[in-house]
Amino acid sequence: MNRKQKIILWVGIGLIVAMGLFPPWIIPVRSTPFGTIRRDLGYSPIWEPATAKRVIDQKTYSYHGSIDFQRLCVQWVIVAVLTGGLVAICASRKKNSAVESV
Repeated sequence: MNRKQKIILWVGIGLIVAMGLFPPWIIPVRSTPFGTIRRDLGYSPIWEPATAKRVIDQKTYSYHGSIDFQRLCVQWVIVAVLTGGLVAICASRKKNSAVESV
């Protein structure tokens, strides 16, 4: 593994870790016959979950969100595939340049 490949690999690992530390949050709003309608709460640190506030009859209620694991897993897969592809491209460039120089 050459230097570029190692850098790409560590950047990919860093991105996956960062996504795990700051995941996307959602909160279910209501159920319908077709599924649950969810509200996106954005990204928040894992140690400080996102909250949604709702005012009913002049009282404020806070609801803690839950991690949107579907979106998080899709993001992880995309980063893993892109990282693997870039590592493979860098490996093939080194082999091709060695073959062309002969």
